Amino acid sequence: MRLFLMFIFSLPGMLQAQQASAPRRVTMQALLQEMHQCTDTVYILRAAQIIPDVPENRFWTDVQNKRGTWNGPFNRSDTLQIACKVYFENVTIAPNCVWPCLVFKQSVLFEHIETSGNWRLQSCRFENGLTLNQVKAGNLIFDHCELASWLLGTQIDVHDFTCNESDFEGDFRLSNQSSGLNFSTQNCNFTIHSLMLNALKGGSIRMENSFVQGLDSTAFIHLGGVGYFDYLTLERDTFLCNLLITDCSVKERLNVFKCRFAEKVAMQGFDVPEKNTDARWYQFDQGHLAIATEGKMVFSGTTALSAESEDDFYSLIKVYYQLLRAYKYTGDEESYDACFIEMKDLITRKSRWNWNQSHRMNDFAEWQLNRFLRLFCDYGVNPGKALFMSLIIIALFGFIYLLFPLEPLPFNWSDLFYGLTVGKLSFAQRILLIGIALRCWLNACGYSMNAFVTLGYGHGRGFARYIAVAEGLLGWFMFSIFSASLIGQILSQG
Repeated sequence: MRLFLMFIFSLPGMLQAQQASAPRRVTMQALLQEMHQCTDTVYILRAAQIIPDVPENRFWTDVQNKRGTWNGPFNRSDTLQIACKVYFENVTIAPNCVWPCLVFKQSVLFEHIETSGNWRLQSCRFENGLTLNQVKAGNLIFDHCELASWLLGTQIDVHDFTCNESDFEGDFRLSNQSSGLNFSTQNCNFTIHSLMLNALKGGSIRMENSFVQGLDSTAFIHLGGVGYFDYLTLERDTFLCNLLITDCSVKERLNVFKCRFAEKVAMQGFDVPEKNTDARWYQFDQGHLAIATEGKMVFSGTTALSAESEDDFYSLIKVYYQLLRAYKYTGDEESYDACFIEMKDLITRKSRWNWNQSHRMNDFAEWQLNRFLRLFCDYGVNPGKALFMSLIIIALFGFIYLLFPLEPLPFNWSDLFYGLTVGKLSFAQRILLIGIALRCWLNACGYSMNAFVTLGYGHGRGFARYIAVAEGLLGWFMFSIFSASLIGQILSQG
């Protein structure tokens, strides 16, 4: 009897405890009314389930094909403003949830949030920051949203992140250590201190028609840092701050298409898929490749060399070689040649620095030889330039042979100059004098060509014979350069 009475008296407490432990169920419409009418500093929702509204399904309609309904929400009468801070913890959201036309005036924190389907924020504005931490969802979508600050913490288990025509300002960080990360932006604007994305186990990063600028000179974007991506696509994006793609790899495909990089691009420790890389070199040229540490660029092709930067120099050379292998495999000869020339320019600078430091003759010889190859054939990748420079050399030596005649000239230089400038000659006489001078120069060019393609022996006299020998040595060297460059291009095409 005593036990029965104890059970009867303890039953209300047990029921109350059971009710307390059960999650609260709240409809979307009721939730929004509570947040809108909240007079406290912070609106807190813990251990709750957000469920669909039965009579009103506005918040559960797929508005992807009805975007016009929610465009321009910030001057619409149905825009709902939330004046207090918002904190959600241990909340489950029904699948395919759409939150439209909401303006959060204070900071918003979502922690331990779970939904089995899509969670779409449509035409929402977060004026004082949004933080997500330990969120699990199928697809998190920001469509026509504005975010003054954005932070994604650890343990984010979201299969897809999609941002369409939205504006973000502040910090943007997403780290997924448990699974792959699919992140997609289209027609979005980022004004950032930092934008960091990394995943341990693959996924896809795609940014299309996005505009990224920094709030200050220290702003940067960091993709990677750990793990790998399956796909990395940057298409028609503009980056006005430093971009870091470091210490990671792309397994399937890397695509950088018609992007503009106003600042540096760091790619050390980045493995690209040689068979599936489409990243034309013109996007990176003019010294954009660099080496970075902790978000700061420490060395690039335009940085002054020093003893402290020697390791960074070799790290940067590895980046060039990574891209060269990809260009060679994919047959992008134009990008290969341009990348190779810029890399050799950097190596030439290093040879000059070595010579200034140690004055070793092999450093001096390497420096001067590289300068010569850059001038006459772009380090052997441009046989057409070698041929063109040969013709210029032949023409210049032709003028030299006019100053040191091979045979007596039919005119005197002073008389020719006076007759063409001051003398009272008729038009026909001037043309005749010019024709005589041109004929002599062509004869001299003929002798110059003969000296250029042989060892310089000919019918010259006096000092001209020694000039011919020097031209012969130069011609032999140029012919070797032209032949090597031409054979290299033929073999590369084969």
